[in-house]
Amino acid sequence: MQIGIRFKQIRTSLGLNQEKMAEKVGVTKNSWQSYELEATAPGTNVYLKLIEDGFSVDWILSGKGDMYVAGRAVEIGTYTTLQSQQTPFGKENAVMFNEIWLENYLGLSGKHLSVATNRGDDLLPEINDGAILILDTSRDKVTCDGIYLLEYNNASVLRRIEIQFDGTIKFWKSQKFSESFPMSVLDGIKLGGRVVWAGKKI
Repeated sequence: MQIGIRFKQIRTSLGLNQEKMAEKVGVTKNSWQSYELEATAPGTNVYLKLIEDGFSVDWILSGKGDMYVAGRAVEIGTYTTLQSQQTPFGKENAVMFNEIWLENYLGLSGKHLSVATNRGDDLLPEINDGAILILDTSRDKVTCDGIYLLEYNNASVLRRIEIQFDGTIKFWKSQKFSESFPMSVLDGIKLGGRVVWAGKKI
C-alpha cells in the first residue's frame, strides 16, 4: 500500500472531506490532495499533528503495524527522536521514528541520523519542496554517490553528487549535471549529511 493511500485512510477514518482534513492539520486543501496523490510530501508539522491525533508514525511511513498507537506510553519507548539540522536550510521540530524501522529499513541507528526539511525544487522530481529528509551524519566526507546537504558561508543546499571514474565529481541540480570538478572543491564545505530517506528510501 502506498503512502498516499494511507493519508486517504487517515482522512476517511476521521470522517472528514479533504477541505476539513486540510484545516485539521493546518494546510491548504490543495496540499492535502497532493499528499493523497503523492505529488508532494508533507512537512514535519503535518506528521506531528497526525501523531498528536494518535496515528502511528511507523504505519504512516511504512504501512507496517497498526494505524493507531495503542498504549502510547509503551510504544514511545520503541521510538527514537531525530533532532533537526540547525541550519538556515530547514530548521524544524524534532521528529520521532520507530527504531526498528530505522534499523531494518534504512540499516542505520538513530544515533547518527538527523532530520531537515527540503526548501526548493532543485532536486525535483526525486525530492519535493517541503519533504522531510532523514540524513546520515556518520560521515564527514563524500565517499559515494548520493544526495548531500552542503553548508558553506551560512548557506545550505541539497545537491546530488556523482563521483566519476577519474576521481572528479559532478553536481546534479535542476535536472542536469554540472561540469566535472576536482574532489578538492569540497574542501571548506561542511557536510550536513547524506540523504537516506525523503518519503522513500534514497
